[in-house]
This record gives sequence, structure tokens and C-alpha cells, in this order.
Amino acid sequence: MTIAGTIETWTDALRTSHDRVLAAAETGRHRAALLAHAAAGRIVAAGTKCNYANGNPAILARIVRDQVGGHAVDVLRFVRRELFGPLGIRHATLELDATGTPIAGAFLFATPREWARFGMLFLDDGVVGGTRLLPEGWVSYSITPTPNAFVGYGAGWWINQGDSQGARFRREHGMPADAFMAVGIYGQTVVVVPSERLVLARFGTTYDLRMAMVDICRLTHDTIAALHAGTGRARRS
Repeated sequence: MTIAGTIETWTDALRTSHDRVLAAAETGRHRAALLAHAAAGRIVAAGTKCNYANGNPAILARIVRDQVGGHAVDVLRFVRRELFGPLGIRHATLELDATGTPIAGAFLFATPREWARFGMLFLDDGVVGGTRLLPEGWVSYSITPTPNAFVGYGAGWWINQGDSQGARFRREHGMPADAFMAVGIYGQTVVVVPSERLVLARFGTTYDLRMAMVDICRLTHDTIAALHAGTGRARRS
């Protein structure tokens, strides 16, 4: 099983019955939360409303666990073989719950350099060293705006495209329109800027989440300005 194959499996699994989703949430550390999340069922038509909730990646993680072998050791082998190994990530810790399912909404610990390698994977359209790890088109899909997501969100990435409140805020504070980000709970952020061939990993702690976003916007803006000053290029608007 490859990452590309697993992503196709996610899509197939999420098209199946509601009972299948409930079954994926029946056990584990977050059992009650997942059951409540899954039991809510489909409230609106798919693709029409943004619901930013950790229950979504948690259910996907359970589907992945089942597809790669069903046990914690299978998950870790899969991640090391298909992602960590090709990216040169050697020190990461992926936390699992009692059933061997990745917690998914958080709790992947890695060095800033290793997180930057993850960002490079998306900067290079899912290809590493000439080998495609992600399905063709997946990166583009991941950074396509989700309808009605006021924070500016794609599929797992915060994005600056579109007219959402969040996208406008970040652009106004100096972040390029094509930039997209993975954001941690206290301002830990990986920023990918395709137009600049740039990946930033910022891992300072900022408890004020609005200020954390302002900080990363300024850091991105200032880094690009410094790089352009060093090469004599004019900064793109």
C-alpha cells in the first residue's frame, strides 16, 4: 500500500455507508468524541460547508490504520516506508491512541528542519527525488478553497486564495496570495510559498493566536524581502 493508494482508499471509504464511519470510531482514546462526531451524520451536502473539527482527520486515520494492516506497528512501518524515509525524516514521533490509530488532528512531533522537508513535499507537487509520493493533482486539490470556510482553508492547509476573511487578513499582513500553511496550536507553522520556491518552519510559541498569525505573516514578508534584497530582485506584490 502506497500513500497514493491510501488516499484513493480514503475517498472510497468516505463514500460508503454511515455505519462504516461509525464503526471506524467505535474504539480508541477519543471514542466518545468520535462517536458523537460520526453519529451526527451528513447535515449539509458535501462541499457546501466548512466544519473545522479534529474528528474528521481522526476518522480518516482509523481508515488508514485498517488499510495498512490494522495494528500500531503496521501504521508506523507504513509511515516510515512511504513518508518519513523518502523525506529523510529520522527523528519524528507520531503518537497513536490505544488502538494503534494516529491521533491525526495533532501530536506529530518533529524538528523544524523535518517539518520543512514536509513542506518541500508539497512545494514540489508531491514528488521527492524524482519519485511521486502523492497522487498527481492532490496538492492542487489540497490548496483549493473550501466553500464557506471563513478562515481560508483547503484540505488540511490554510490558504490565502479567495475572498475569505482569513485569506484577506493574511494578505493584508504581508503574506503572498499563493502561500499556504500548516498551523499548530500555539503558532507553530510551516509556510509554503510556491511563487518564491520558499518553505518556512516557525516553531516559536505564541499563545495569542491572532498575534501568532500576524507574526508568521510578517516573518514570511520579511524573509522574502531579505531574499530579494540579496539577489537584487524586486518583491512580487
